[in-house]
Amino acid sequence: MKKLIISILSLLCIATSFAQEQPKSNSSNTSVQKDRFTSIADVDSYIKAVQTKIEYVKNTPEEHAIALKEGWYEKMEKNIQKALIQREELVKASEDNNNK
Repeated sequence: MKKLIISILSLLCIATSFAQEQPKSNSSNTSVQKDRFTSIADVDSYIKAVQTKIEYVKNTPEEHAIALKEGWYEKMEKNIQKALIQREELVKASEDNNNK
């Protein structure tokens, strides 16, 4: 009985260890856009991070194949477009505050 329990625990540890070593390209923070940015610098930083991740994925054959298959590039482009809209809103709000 002890051997069975030890074997099961060993298998669980190995499976957990293996799963942690296999990150997906899509699990990056860049794949989930913030609902609201608090500053223009935040938006610019986010966009730069997404663009950097896109370039990395394009230059890594395995990651590129996964990204194409899962439509990741299209998702990232939508995230960038949403961020640009939020940036425009922040710029307008900043201009409105400066005019008061």
